[in-house]
Amino acid sequence: MITGHASHQIGLDADIWFTPKPAAPLSVAEREAMPFTSMLDKSKFLTVDARRWSPTHARLLMLAASYPQVERVFVNPAIKKKMCDTWMGDRSLLGKLRPVYGHDEHFHIRLFCPPGAANCEKQAAVAKGDGCDKSLAWWFTKEPWAPPKPPDPTKKPVKPRQVMVSDLPKACAAVLRAPARPAGGMLSGADAVNAYSEALPAASPTAGADVPLPTPRPMQ
Repeated sequence: MITGHASHQIGLDADIWFTPKPAAPLSVAEREAMPFTSMLDKSKFLTVDARRWSPTHARLLMLAASYPQVERVFVNPAIKKKMCDTWMGDRSLLGKLRPVYGHDEHFHIRLFCPPGAANCEKQAAVAKGDGCDKSLAWWFTKEPWAPPKPPDPTKKPVKPRQVMVSDLPKACAAVLRAPARPAGGMLSGADAVNAYSEALPAASPTAGADVPLPTPRPMQ
């Protein structure tokens, strides 16, 4: 994603908006420009807005956590606390809800490595328990929100290195060599698979090696 969200680069992550789907189908332009609603009361520190939050939102989060393919569900710390304080159902999956910056307009699901994906590195397992403990309380201290410390003036700054396509797994070269999507449209599922299959044999470790990648920003 050229706009950031570095974690989405590996194909195991997806964002789901808290805003319900409109009754009428959206055009591509409308979908991209649609405003989304924060679940927080911006006048208070890390507080869910009771006028916007509903039991439906809570059930949606727990439904996402219930899928065995889902490893983590990232939510705003205020939303995690709201779930800890109010969820009255089975709490065995509450630990999958992980607090992190942002994520007040949407929640973020991360999948486990799919079976047979030898190059997919597993993450550390989610800690046991519901996560309504000191790890959550930390987000309500000053520490996580404090401005970064100024750099040490005695140390020479390290110039960031531009990430290149050659730094990525070899399979990424096949994507680079695949045909561009038709102007004003998108490849169908079958066309996309065919394009990838045709490009794969021609892929090589150095294909597109001189193409720089945009610098991703930290996950919000």
